[in-house]
Amino acid sequence: MLMRTVVNSIVLLALVPAGAWAGAKIPIDDEASIEIGYLLQTQYRYANLNLDTGTEDGNHDFILRRGRLRLAATLTEDIGLFLQTEATAGMNGGPTVRLIDAFGTLRLAEPAVLYAGEHMAPAGREITTNPATLLAIDRPAITNYNLTWGLGARPQFNTTDYPDGDLGLEGRTNVRDIGATLFGALSTSEKLHFKYYAGFYEGVDEAPEDSASPRFTARIQANLFDPEPDYYNLGTYLGEKRTVALGTSVDLQNDIARDEDTGRNVDYRWWELDLFVEHALGPGSVTMEWIYQLLELDGARALLEAENVTRDARRTEGQGFATQVGYYLEQYKLQPWAGYELWDTRAPGDAGGFQAARAGLNYYLRGQNAKLYAGYEHFRAEQSIGDSDEDTLHTVLLGLSLYY
Repeated sequence: MLMRTVVNSIVLLALVPAGAWAGAKIPIDDEASIEIGYLLQTQYRYANLNLDTGTEDGNHDFILRRGRLRLAATLTEDIGLFLQTEATAGMNGGPTVRLIDAFGTLRLAEPAVLYAGEHMAPAGREITTNPATLLAIDRPAITNYNLTWGLGARPQFNTTDYPDGDLGLEGRTNVRDIGATLFGALSTSEKLHFKYYAGFYEGVDEAPEDSASPRFTARIQANLFDPEPDYYNLGTYLGEKRTVALGTSVDLQNDIARDEDTGRNVDYRWWELDLFVEHALGPGSVTMEWIYQLLELDGARALLEAENVTRDARRTEGQGFATQVGYYLEQYKLQPWAGYELWDTRAPGDAGGFQAARAGLNYYLRGQNAKLYAGYEHFRAEQSIGDSDEDTLHTVLLGLSLYY
């Protein structure tokens, strides 16, 4: 009977239009239920420079940015689990499918929920933002200097690796991490709300003697007016919230790799301070975000990574900020936006450093569930990019996002 219910519900899910907000919920008994959902983001990208070949003859690509199926189950009021697969397709082969989330949740007390398994370490606001709701198409490039993404920036709306300063460090899982997070949210009044995260994870271990300590990540966030009580935030609330959020994160792991120049192991340190505002203004609502990030890698000059290649970590180590603002016109379902980011490194001549400016437009066909978007990015590096003679990268991107 249960199997027939699940199969029938999956068939019904395929017939439901993408405009529904929540995933399809399948009741099992008075307490247990299953929810099924998906995220599809497909894009067209044009750039003046091909970063894979270093040629300057222009580059056209169709990209499957995200193709995800998720399954969430509630066993009791206090116990749940979450599974999510992702299919991605690059330019050099067909799509690959992998499991990116696999964790259980256990409510220990109020407010304290344990997340255990493969999930997102809470190293920053953009990192804990639902990717279906991002304001400026995708996360800022500097977000990927976090350990979660291997310490390498991703320009072109977060669709390609920046070859200068990319350390290429990898753990047993990428994009997520395996470990446990204690999470809770509480309100001290109608207008003041808090949430916290703290956890230990596998992290990265490229040191020769396998000596890395566990990764520790913690985050605290305060909201004025409306709360954001969930583990994941939204990138824009389309006027449905009035909130001001101030957050800070710390992400630490010792002995992640060896500096071949000094023979010492390298420690990783990451700090973030972020501010988010969503507020009604005139005929619509404004969304604003500001992020500051600091990355320390002990000034390593010859960091040894997985492929036995040494890289100058000073081309990655440094600090930067990103800011973005959008204005949602509810009557027209349009949201123009603009953003800017900067990364300064500790290498001579600021090698690996860059700045990027972006602007674009979102058109919401049916809220966050279905939208079209377009954007332009002007990316300028402090030195020539990769093997090319160019220091500037122009990118135009068009896309469709469907979320249920």
